[in-house]
Amino acid sequence: MRENCKRDPKAFERECLAQFQDSISGFLPPQLVGEAVESGLQERPFSQGHYYIGALDPAFRRDAFAVTIMHNDQAWSCRMSPEGSWAPARRR
Repeated sequence: MRENCKRDPKAFERECLAQFQDSISGFLPPQLVGEAVESGLQERPFSQGHYYIGALDPAFRRDAFAVTIMHNDQAWSCRMSPEGSWAPARRR
């Protein structure tokens, strides 16, 4: 268990100690996500022969609701189209 704690302290807290984590500690590190972004991409056109999947993140009460569409490429890796998000109006 000490080795698991040294390797990834946040995962150890979450998985072994059953401690809740901040939502900021995400599944993928921000640096890895940033490296996968294609700057300036506005839209991907539909293309026959791809398998498409839609994904939603319905969010919490004050967070934005997000949606994206992904598809496979020739190497069967996943390509994500630009997503959209909607934030709730602030109550006064």
